[in-house]
Amino acid sequence: MEDPLSHNRQVWTIFLDAATDPQSPMPPEMRSNMIGLCRFVINQCMRLLFEPDPKKLDLMIEINQHIAAGLRGREGSDLPKAEPRKPEMAAS
Repeated sequence: MEDPLSHNRQVWTIFLDAATDPQSPMPPEMRSNMIGLCRFVINQCMRLLFEPDPKKLDLMIEINQHIAAGLRGREGSDLPKAEPRKPEMAAS
């Protein structure tokens, strides 16, 4: 689980850098929301590395799916919900 979480953290760090850039064209409210979401996801990645929790992993997957859908111009309501993980899968 370390490699995917590390990669996810790197992607969200890029989003955070873009949102905190003074030259960002994002409206202030959107920037603030994006910064908060980035911090949440980065922190969750770190927590999951030290304390794996399948339910929190499912939340991370859903957030990533919705952000990806938004970047593709889809609203995300047509995305399937992440299947709950079994506890024994989280330890592998």
